[in-house]
Amino acid sequence: MKQTLKKHLINLRGKKLKEKFLVLESDDWGAIRIPNIKVRDWLYEKNYIKKKDPFSHYDTLESENDYEALFEVLNRFIDCRGNHPILTANFIMNNPDFDAIKSNDFKQYYSQPFTETYKSYYGSSKTEEILREGINNNLVKPQFHGTEHLNVVKWMNYLNQNNASFREAFDLKCYAVDDLSSNNRRGNLMAAYDYDTNEELEYIRKSIVLGLEQFEEIFGFKSLSITFQGSFWGYDILKRLNEKGIILIGIRQFHPISNGKHKFINNKKWGDIKELGQIHLRKNRELSLQKMETLLKKNLQKRPDVKFIITHQLAHLINNSIQQTSL
Repeated sequence: MKQTLKKHLINLRGKKLKEKFLVLESDDWGAIRIPNIKVRDWLYEKNYIKKKDPFSHYDTLESENDYEALFEVLNRFIDCRGNHPILTANFIMNNPDFDAIKSNDFKQYYSQPFTETYKSYYGSSKTEEILREGINNNLVKPQFHGTEHLNVVKWMNYLNQNNASFREAFDLKCYAVDDLSSNNRRGNLMAAYDYDTNEELEYIRKSIVLGLEQFEEIFGFKSLSITFQGSFWGYDILKRLNEKGIILIGIRQFHPISNGKHKFINNKKWGDIKELGQIHLRKNRELSLQKMETLLKKNLQKRPDVKFIITHQLAHLINNSIQQTSL
């Protein structure tokens, strides 16, 4: 109750827009996290992941059926301008190439684009094809979430040290196990841009450039936004993101960046909008999509003038409103 009230008080200080907008945003598309139920249950037995962690319990790579079910729901609704709801899907560009890493005796990190992971998981390029149909039909707009969803330097160090939990998970083509060592403040290695050493920071600098270039190569346009992977980043990382064209960082509130500096602008949430993490969109799919359908239906009934937009469109609206206010 106190936390909810605190969030409302924070939002009251945020910039309000006169028009009504609805943004659907979701993270971790393209990332494997837990390969399958069999691996998940084995990790539970070994106490390598927590049973109460919903991400460990549900999160795995999306399939063509997940995309088709999502797009079917989005196609049922239009706003006052005749536009369908459009999901801002924040993508992880790569997963580890476990076979290549092992064949090189864990001496070097290798990765594969998520599009290749689709093929290795499902045996065809159909998942990517359905995704591109959704992009072309303005039902989904990919944005950048990271080159990996993994602290690569720390992970490779653990593998080279023959760490039992990470090596055993590696053999099952999984990296997302808990790290309860005293020098890890997060409890896992999932925050790719969290760093403690210069080696990690240097890797991150290169990774940002590689990932954003790869994003543009795969999707044919630049990403304008990025969402945090569970931790706040230092100025050096924010500066590098800004240099590569990122104008907005999202985590509950939006964080526009300008000229290498960032300031916090609290977005005003309204009505029945709730967080729609990827875990809820594609895990326990039927129930989750029913809830999303109800959310869209109620908002259109209560606010017939609502407009469906994507994340960086909202950023532009907020920035323009701030600039006009300051004149």
